[in-house]
Amino acid sequence: AMSQEIEEEQEFEGLIASQDDNDLERNGVEMTERRGGSRQSRQKQKQEAADGILIGSNGSILAQFMLEGRGRLACGLVCALFVVVLTPRLFSLFSWSSPEHMHRIRQQNQIKNYQKGTALMINVHVTHHAGETVSSSLGRAPHTDGCPSVACNEPRPPEDHVVESKYPYQHPWTYQDTGRNIAIVRQYFHFIGWEFKRPPKGAVSLADTNWDHQNLVSIFVTR
Repeated sequence: AMSQEIEEEQEFEGLIASQDDNDLERNGVEMTERRGGSRQSRQKQKQEAADGILIGSNGSILAQFMLEGRGRLACGLVCALFVVVLTPRLFSLFSWSSPEHMHRIRQQNQIKNYQKGTALMINVHVTHHAGETVSSSLGRAPHTDGCPSVACNEPRPPEDHVVESKYPYQHPWTYQDTGRNIAIVRQYFHFIGWEFKRPPKGAVSLADTNWDHQNLVSIFVTR
């Protein structure tokens, strides 16, 4: 009877040990699963954090790109404004002293002075090249100071009330005498003609006259 009790006790202890082993095994599996879950959870958190950083970085890059795009647009508008508004002014600033530009300005001033009544018009007239037609059309135009009686070339006193001793009959004029002679002639006429059958002989040529004088407008008609 005692041996049977011992055997039953041993068997009971074995069952308890076996159950403990099973419990330990289950606990180990659960711990392993927990550790795995924790590792996966941490990896997931790391991934989410990395994604968040990437999203934030992309957002910053996008914002930076937008700012750079606005900067480029603003720069483009400023450059366009510079080209449209400032370039012509700069061009005129640097080209104002060119010979062509100065010549045009001089011509405009001469015409304005003639319109105001201060400049004299001289018709450089080659014989048989419509000099009389131009004289009758321009020199004797209504509401003007007229021109000399002899084909608008020379005055003829007493018809023309000029002071003969002071009137510059000889032409062409020298460069120095151009301004003074214009002032004398302009007291009587707005238009005169210089007629030439051949190139002028003598010390003074047509090139010597100051054709750039502000109160002189010259024309040349030919056919």
